[in-house]
Amino acid sequence: MPNIQISNYAEVDRPLGRYGRITLTYLRNNHPDWHMILKVDGILMRKMHQVHQESTERIERLTQQMIIDNPMPATDDILERTRLCL
Repeated sequence: MPNIQISNYAEVDRPLGRYGRITLTYLRNNHPDWHMILKVDGILMRKMHQVHQESTERIERLTQQMIIDNPMPATDDILERTRLCL
């Protein structure tokens, strides 16, 4: 018998971020058994929020490192600065 728990409603009601939604869709489409296990255990949304938070933090760290490695040139041209950011 699985250990069924009622998930925390605050986590269920809280909107899921971009990377959490991407992970949830990936899990649903490619690993339905893992998706069901996490859902039955009541930790699916907590894990998806955790994935979103970790992904956001990692992107911020990588962006900061990229800015340090390749500093933006001093220019007043907004379009040139935007081009360099992309």
